[in-house]
Amino acid sequence: MAFTNLFYTDPTAFALNFPAPAVPFLVKVIESADAADMEARVQQALDEVTALNVLIAAAFPEGQDETVLTLADADLAGGGDGHTFLMTLYFVPGELNAVQTVLGLTELDMIPGNLLFKFAIGGSDDELLPVLNDAIVRAANGSDTRAIFQFVRGSAKGTRFMYGVGGLAIGLQ
Repeated sequence: MAFTNLFYTDPTAFALNFPAPAVPFLVKVIESADAADMEARVQQALDEVTALNVLIAAAFPEGQDETVLTLADADLAGGGDGHTFLMTLYFVPGELNAVQTVLGLTELDMIPGNLLFKFAIGGSDDELLPVLNDAIVRAANGSDTRAIFQFVRGSAKGTRFMYGVGGLAIGLQ
């Protein structure tokens, strides 16, 4: 079990063993070769962090706005010969999230429950363009979704490309 997973399973243990100025963080790595599967796995990872935030808020009721985990960064890595892509999500406490500060958001805007990611995959630029546009439309979902993360990564030997777009879900500005 990874260090961060251990202490986010029991946030009280983290607080007792690593008092301020220790910086808790969590990294989630998702692997998939399919766009729809990547979407589902990323959503599952976001849901897992949302569940951890419930525990964190219970352990720190007076400072939960600052201590719950928020998405600070995300990256999509190109697939190897097996055409598997890796999505990495980096979470930090709200008060330490520079992305939301730069974007003028509040400390709770970047919590996992407010985020949405969509993916597309294609074997050439001609194949990727229509599915890429579809991913953007699905992410927007008829709203003013704010896209914060966008990625295009190729696999080994240029046989497949994956596009990802992520941002704040419906109703948030």
